[in-house]
Amino acid sequence: MNTQPNEGQGVIVGGNIIGGGIEVPPEQVDKDFWRLVLLYQFWYSIAGLIAGLACVLGGVVLFLNGIDGLPGSQWTADVFGLKISDAAPGVVLFLIGLAVTEITRFTVRLAPRKPSPPQKP
Repeated sequence: MNTQPNEGQGVIVGGNIIGGGIEVPPEQVDKDFWRLVLLYQFWYSIAGLIAGLACVLGGVVLFLNGIDGLPGSQWTADVFGLKISDAAPGVVLFLIGLAVTEITRFTVRLAPRKPSPPQKP
């Protein structure tokens, strides 16, 4: 199984990009199938964008209104090297919205063609 990073676009597992888009093979066996896959990927990305935007806007509204967490709550989180401690719920909701938007981003990549075997003269 091929698991290598792909220029920040996700991890390739078995030829498909996980968490960052879709990889279309150069030799399309069934064009209708790939059109349908791309259509569903598009609507998945639109739904993720709307959900992420709702979380971001909700987080901003909570943050600007000064909504605090539970009184006396002490917590910390270390997410991708970013340390968060005792953050308001608005900040957490904002970060979740950013993550949802990034994960569901619409990305399509054409897989590189396999080199053809040399021709015999």
